[in-house]
Amino acid sequence: MAEDSKDGGDELVIDRSHIECDCCGKPGPTKNCSRCLSYYYCNRECQVNHWKEHKQHCAFVKENCDRYNRRKRYVREFLEEKEKGKREDKEPDECAICLEDIELPISLECGHIFCVSCLMQYHSSNPKKSSCPNCRGDMDELNTLAVDQGSVYCERANRSEGAEREVYVNLTLQHIETMFNSQVVDCDNLTSDQVHKFKLQFLLPRKADVLARLNMHREVIETVDEFIDLCANSEYIIDKEKVLDQKISKAKAHLKLEEWQTALDMFRPLYEDAIEQQHLGFCSCIAAGISRAQYELGNYHDASVEGCRAAWEINRHHAGVHKYIALSQMKLGDIAAAKKSITRGLLHEEQWNEDNKKENEEVLRMILAEEAKNNKSKGKKKGKKKKGRGKK
Repeated sequence: MAEDSKDGGDELVIDRSHIECDCCGKPGPTKNCSRCLSYYYCNRECQVNHWKEHKQHCAFVKENCDRYNRRKRYVREFLEEKEKGKREDKEPDECAICLEDIELPISLECGHIFCVSCLMQYHSSNPKKSSCPNCRGDMDELNTLAVDQGSVYCERANRSEGAEREVYVNLTLQHIETMFNSQVVDCDNLTSDQVHKFKLQFLLPRKADVLARLNMHREVIETVDEFIDLCANSEYIIDKEKVLDQKISKAKAHLKLEEWQTALDMFRPLYEDAIEQQHLGFCSCIAAGISRAQYELGNYHDASVEGCRAAWEINRHHAGVHKYIALSQMKLGDIAAAKKSITRGLLHEEQWNEDNKKENEEVLRMILAEEAKNNKSKGKKKGKKKKGRGKK
């Protein structure tokens, strides 16, 4: 069971009666993996016995966790310094590479700042060097740094409104184009199909991803359509997995635009494609999309069935896969099952994803409120029956 904290606060206390030990299957495990936080065990013996099976999954989840936290930390620290006025003090008037005003700045760990395009071109011409052009200090992988800087513009766009938001949206998209051009410009004698290859592999998928984060879902659809048209009209053959990924992005955009039937019609054939490619992660993502569309269309039984496909054992840690199972079960009147489903979501899904955790907690509070309402209604009915018997 999951209840509100005893001090009357909003914090939910989640026990583990709805989940089982990942080794022996007994309910109510007391321990969980300290690395991935998503697998649970009765004791150390169970954890040790399950390690051989769990090892690969644990590394994958931990890697995603570290990447997510690093990017969030980079964006948070950058914005905090900007708000305090520290970042302006660090920024020089000109880029030390091109000796002109800095355009789309990128900051290294050592504190030196350059134009994104200048730094990428500098390192592409000196691929063995992974150091700052100024102080020769070590730096992380350049593409990762560049993506993080793009995340800053994206976050600032989402925190802004009106004209200011438009400025940061344009900076974000310009940043992607700059990264793309930096890769293409260093390749001599490129054919049109080779340029198409760069677009298909990097530019359009990255652009679709960023547009989704900017909540520009109509533009996501247009970008994916451009991607699919380019695939059809280019001699370069893009791998099936990337095509499937882009089609899923388009279907998700229709969900965000609340075009439920269109999204459902797109997701259904994509599930068969994912099965054919034996891509279980995509299967889970698509089934979760179908579950959401079915729920919004009022098909609660189908939504619950699809949700269970999405939350299949090896995919249960994916963010959001339990939400529409629980909501559908609540609509069908099975409060106990709904509470179990969303509690499993809180315990198994991406433990580092605070936004997803808050969504699941909100659903759990809705279910607990519905349960309390039902219990109160049952209490009143019992009271009326007792009064009726007393009169006789």
